[in-house]
This record gives sequence, structure tokens and C-alpha cells, in this order.
Amino acid sequence: MTLVPEDNDILRDAHGLHRDTDSEHLAAWSMFWGKEIEVEEQVLWTQWRDDLDGDAERAVNGLSDLACAVGVLDESDSGGWPPCRFIKTPWKTTLAATRGCIMTTEDYTRIDQSANGSLDHQRRRGTVTITGQSGCGRTYLAHYMLARALSRRQSTLFYCRGRVTFFHNLGVFSGSDFRPGYDGFRFWEMREDYPRLIVDVDRENDQSKLLMSGMLDDGFMTVRLHASRSHSRAYLESQELELSYGRLHWTSSPLATWYSRRCFRTAQMLPRPA
Repeated sequence: MTLVPEDNDILRDAHGLHRDTDSEHLAAWSMFWGKEIEVEEQVLWTQWRDDLDGDAERAVNGLSDLACAVGVLDESDSGGWPPCRFIKTPWKTTLAATRGCIMTTEDYTRIDQSANGSLDHQRRRGTVTITGQSGCGRTYLAHYMLARALSRRQSTLFYCRGRVTFFHNLGVFSGSDFRPGYDGFRFWEMREDYPRLIVDVDRENDQSKLLMSGMLDDGFMTVRLHASRSHSRAYLESQELELSYGRLHWTSSPLATWYSRRCFRTAQMLPRPA
């Protein structure tokens, strides 16, 4: 699909989207679109590993026990702390706590693969709802899934924090007042890897309601991420009906996220011991 100047006008005037010329999303599109994502590993430095292992008193404080509880460290594992696996991204503002890095876990891979497997590719339409406790890191998960979608060259609408960003083979378009229109959104590039709409609904917002109301054409797919006790929960459930093909429950907790960030910061963010 070739985007002509008239299409730029349609995206701007009819749908409220403008071409990005300098943004973290555009940098992410350039980094990930159609490319294999590089996963890096960082072994815990000895001094910090010793601090984490600690003695019996530190264990009582719960860090090692917490690591076992969330499945990062096995009680019977004598091999010590595993290395941190992460991907670097340009989203340094949104993911400021880790300077744009996303620590990858088996949960992230499982959820991304399960969501893709649950979507109805034959009918080119489907919805997967991913729920988790407040504070469990939905924004990090959403950006991880977005990076994977870009790597697969999937045309994607990404809703986060009041803005909609459209990732397309020819670039990135965004806006705060996205209007899909009742006649559909004709800029999807329909290939074997059908497009997906990823929505982060951590805030009550009319834009998210508009996107979730099914106003796009039959070619869209949806992955919804929201807190288990989100105020949007009732609205989401009322909108699923025949559109819903799957539901995933993310069992991660705020403590697990806190542990992951603590472990990541220890491995990557703190200065190397002298």
C-alpha cells in the first residue's frame, strides 16, 4: 500500500492523526519494524549479588524468599541468581524507571504468544483481555507486545495515556483525538500477519471507549490490558459479547514487579562496583 499526499490529509482531517517526524514511537518503529529484537543479558555483579543473597537476617527481610515466590529463583537451585534478560528501547520517557529497557521474563513471552494464538486469524477479528493487579506493570507489558508486533511488521494502533499511535509500513501517525469513523479505517495493510489493536486502558478515557466500541472495520484485532479492579472493567465486559475469543489472567503482582525492577536496577542501573 502506497501512502499518497491525499492520504496524509485524510489521516489528519478525517481521523485526527498526524505523521510523527520526531518521537520515541518513531524511533521505536525505526528500531523494530521488520527486524529481529535483540535480547541482552547482564550477569549480576558480584558485590550486588552478595548483597542480594545476604545472610539469614536479610533472608528474613524477604528478598530471597520473594524471588522464589515469583519464580525468578528456585529454592532448589544452587546455581545462584540468574542473569537479567532485557531489551533496549527508545521509550525512555514512558519507561523512565529503567531508562527505556524492558526486562523480559517467561511470563512476557507466554502472554504474547498466547494472545497471538487466541486471536481469530481466519475471521480477521478477535479480542483478548489481559488482566492483572494494579501496579503489576501493564505499561511495560504493553510496550513489550508493541515491540513484538512491530518486529512482525503488523500494522498496529497503540493506545496509551490518552494518545493513539498508528504504526504502519510507511511510518508512524499519532493524535489525541483519534476518530476512526463509522465507514471504517481503510489504512490497515491486510497481509497474512493481520493487524492488531493494542489498548492500555489504565485510565478512564472517552478515546479508549471509542476504540473499544468496535467502530473499526472487520479487519481489526484487539488486545486489552487493564487492572483487575479497573473502573473500566464493567464497560469492557459489556463490550465483549461475540467479539471475545479469549481472556488471559496475568498473575504477576506488585511485589513481583518490584522485585524485577530491583533486580534489573541492581544488574544494569547501578554503578559497577570499584
